[in-house]
Amino acid sequence: MEIKAADVMKLRHATNAGMMDCKKALQEAEGDFDKAVDIIRKRGLIVASKRADREAKEGCVLAHAEGKKGVLVSLNCETDFVAKNENFINFTKQILDAAFENMPADKDALLALQIGGRSIADQISEQTGVIGEKLELAYYGKIEAEATIAYIHPGNKLATVIGFNKDADTQVKKDIAMQAAAMAPIAVDKNDVPQEVIAHELEIGRDKAREEGSYVKKVNFNGEEKLFYPSFPIDVALIHASYVDTQGNCSLEEEGTLADILPIAQAAYTSGGKVIVTVEKSHYVEYGSLDTRFVQVPGIYIAAIVLVDSDCAKQTNGSYHNEAFSGEKRIPMSAMEPMKMNARKIIARRCAMELKAGAVVNLGIGMPEGVANIVAEEGIEGMVLTTESGTIGGVPASGGDFGVTTNPDTILHQSFQFDFYDGGGLDIAFLGLAQCDSHGNINVSKFGPKIAGCGGFINITQNTPVVVFCGTFTVKGKNKFLKDVEQITFSADFANKTGQKVLYVTECCVFKLTKEGVELIEVAPGLDIEKDILAHMDFKPFIKDVKVMDERIFKDEIMGLAK
Repeated sequence: MEIKAADVMKLRHATNAGMMDCKKALQEAEGDFDKAVDIIRKRGLIVASKRADREAKEGCVLAHAEGKKGVLVSLNCETDFVAKNENFINFTKQILDAAFENMPADKDALLALQIGGRSIADQISEQTGVIGEKLELAYYGKIEAEATIAYIHPGNKLATVIGFNKDADTQVKKDIAMQAAAMAPIAVDKNDVPQEVIAHELEIGRDKAREEGSYVKKVNFNGEEKLFYPSFPIDVALIHASYVDTQGNCSLEEEGTLADILPIAQAAYTSGGKVIVTVEKSHYVEYGSLDTRFVQVPGIYIAAIVLVDSDCAKQTNGSYHNEAFSGEKRIPMSAMEPMKMNARKIIARRCAMELKAGAVVNLGIGMPEGVANIVAEEGIEGMVLTTESGTIGGVPASGGDFGVTTNPDTILHQSFQFDFYDGGGLDIAFLGLAQCDSHGNINVSKFGPKIAGCGGFINITQNTPVVVFCGTFTVKGKNKFLKDVEQITFSADFANKTGQKVLYVTECCVFKLTKEGVELIEVAPGLDIEKDILAHMDFKPFIKDVKVMDERIFKDEIMGLAK
């Protein structure tokens, strides 16, 4: 029968099939339009089946976000020619619109949705027959959040949808979406990274390590075995300053610690890296207005200046700006709030009894911080308290302010402070006690899979004649005095060889290090050695002459330690 050109065009418009395919379908259907459509559809399904083993590596990626929801779809094909076809892009857009309107739970639910009375899955199969290439809905994702933004990279090869926990400036949201696209992450959550990728990267790292050898090397120096740590280049350094002028000069007059800001900046600059400084917006000043005596980092080191709000410019983890920390003013020691009577205060009091007139003292983080409070509370004078962050004199702060000092005499760079420590400048050091074993070794650096690190612990303990470890006797009901520590951060064997005096102070008892191991020397009033001490230890210490701890330690009133 004769097939009119108008009917062929009508069928082509309805199915996007080729002219000859439409004409043949009409002839086979004897002019029945609906039957011809079915024929075209069936042929599409057949083609789709035949091309199932083909790879669809090209395609079109589109995204849309509006209000509190956003969606992203990727419709793949075999060739870039098809991917750029306007009809293919429009078809992807139809799928995207259906996804945004319905927010289906997953890809299968999206494929089941209907467009124009037919499922998306069927239409993809039909288009496979029309186009002659395998088509595949490769990806569908949705997001719901307080605010959303979508970005489609030119060429429709890459797109992102970002959700925010609160609304933000539109341009900021766009910039973040573009940055996410530029990063091309393999996952948006660490749990979504395929295990095979993790395994592959770990193996690459192992192979590289085997090729390069150990980073740390054993060397013989002056007849002694030492560890050598080669220097490495710094690509980026992030620092903060109190004030920065328009030429990048950085002053630190409102800081409680210098924190090696200058050595850090120099290391990055001389490595060919970039130094980025942050400064509060109101403290960005004109060139020539800074007091050069306070400039710690010259502008020639600075690659970029970032202006931040005041809430991003805290002096410490606990304080925004305390003038007593920076030395801008001094406050009376009587203004400092005394410690509450608890295990922490008991330990700090017993530790403070080891202080001697004229001593230069280091206080570590954690339990040792309390010693500074006792010094202030008792009005003890005649020694100098220091912290590894570089403060000398005054009373070191605790908690979120640790690392700075109230009323410091001076503030050094941390590297200078450790030069002093390494050279034997300390008389006594108070450090934390996390684990202790029968030999007297201390571990503060590794607990199961958790690696806390040793920090300056080793430097301080190896070069100080008197070391006092302080901590609670147990922790959450678990023993801290073990047969063997998990990792040796402090070596009792080395201490015995150098003749160090070592004490272990708790709220229940006090031990000392001997050549034979740990010896119990003091017990808190009213405690039974067997029931209250030994029953909570994994080893039995040496017991010779055990004294009762000073009863003043456990009373609310001032001990009278000031002399």
